[in-house]
Amino acid sequence: MTKFNPFNARLVFQGEPENFNPKVEVVACFIVVNNKVLFLKRLPYKSEGNTWGVPGGKREKAEGVQDAMIREIREETQIELSTRPIKSFGKVYIRYPKVDFIYHMFESKFQEFPNVVIDTKEHAEYCWITLEEALNLPLIPGEDECIQLCYSSGNF
Repeated sequence: MTKFNPFNARLVFQGEPENFNPKVEVVACFIVVNNKVLFLKRLPYKSEGNTWGVPGGKREKAEGVQDAMIREIREETQIELSTRPIKSFGKVYIRYPKVDFIYHMFESKFQEFPNVVIDTKEHAEYCWITLEEALNLPLIPGEDECIQLCYSSGNF
């Protein structure tokens, strides 16, 4: 089911790793309709280009974590989460080769597919797929491990 990538296994930490020096905090949200989750594909010339991930982005200084996530989802997809139930999966510590960052993960469930309008300056396309299907995509480094952490019961 899941492809093991030893490089990714060293990216995501549940506890703060030694000498961790985060430059940014990133927020992201699993937007779920039944068993389908929204994934966005990054433009080829962006960092981590041509990879897929759940919508999200950088938290601004003095911005609450959940507020940042709501803003980023609105900016990237035009989906409004401010009045919706939101579940927090907590945070993990990500260590890429050139940068450390904190990654806050959320989930919001919908009964029907919301209208998605992607930010074409950031993303090339979007899709609604199961998490199991997502694990077969070229994901942003570490995203596969975050999926496993958030949905470890295996109920994809």
